[in-house]
Amino acid sequence: MLFFVPDPADPAKAADPAKAERLYASIKAHMVDNFGRIQDRRIYSLTYSHNSRRYSVKVGDIHPLNGEPVFAIFRQEEQSGCYLICTPNRGVKRDGPILAGDNWNTNSWDFE
Repeated sequence: MLFFVPDPADPAKAADPAKAERLYASIKAHMVDNFGRIQDRRIYSLTYSHNSRRYSVKVGDIHPLNGEPVFAIFRQEEQSGCYLICTPNRGVKRDGPILAGDNWNTNSWDFE
């Protein structure tokens, strides 16, 4: 999958490439300010377990925890860090992202 970020005006559509780069950089800067160093990866999808439930999320899809589109997924650089899943009200506009632990049951796939 080629890199994209949903358009905030219409999350069902991808933002144009220049706007996607600006949005991604802005969200990443916000994550760095609040969570420290972030791996230099562009993560497209993630499968993980939380409270005995299995989740599979992709950028652009609706996250089942809050019913909002996923705008970006980041991975903290620390060895024991976690994944940061950003939706409009969890990491993009306000509040913290949805956190997903990194363990044997977590898998991620990057954009091409």
